[in-house]
Amino acid sequence: MTKRQTSAKQRRQQRANRVRRQVVLGSFVMAISALTMLLELVVRPTEGGRLFMRKANELESSGASDVRRELEPRRGTLKAWNRILIQQTGSENGDPSTLAQLTPDRWHFLVGNGNGVDLGDVHISTPWDAQSVAQGRTPSKQTGTIVIGLVGSDHRLPAKAQTDNLVDFCRFLCKEFSIPVTNVDCEITENSLLDRAELFRKISQ
Repeated sequence: MTKRQTSAKQRRQQRANRVRRQVVLGSFVMAISALTMLLELVVRPTEGGRLFMRKANELESSGASDVRRELEPRRGTLKAWNRILIQQTGSENGDPSTLAQLTPDRWHFLVGNGNGVDLGDVHISTPWDAQSVAQGRTPSKQTGTIVIGLVGSDHRLPAKAQTDNLVDFCRFLCKEFSIPVTNVDCEITENSLLDRAELFRKISQ
């Protein structure tokens, strides 16, 4: 093999090595970026909040300490809440990110209707993680009020599974924060199909 042939082979080998190094470096940078995004999602709540991982109908049989850990706020100290206000969101769209943009910081929790949040699932919203006052229709003097949004339109009867889980979750909150049932209120429109009296009857059982 001549010197010219050897030199050409070496140049090809060098180019191949450079390409391999660039591919490896690019893959490494992409992996680091993906890991950083994942860590941000784990450590920092998203704009729409996070899912309460325990089903409402499992609350009574669950260890209180485990459930309380799930309710621990991510950016504040747990306050001494003393009232609960239930509101219908007024929309069938229950996507937390969408609601966070259209009606920011209005609710501490959402109870899903299957559209955006699974039917009956409880979603923890940003105001709860910040332990701040919900910026909805809550009177400013009631700073200790937990506001729960029942996803759905006033003109449509909520599914039984949704209201049952709402009742279970309200009972759980009443027990955890020593909130009397008399301090639970429901703010709905006059034409709402939600049976307010039946809802309170179940919560007080």
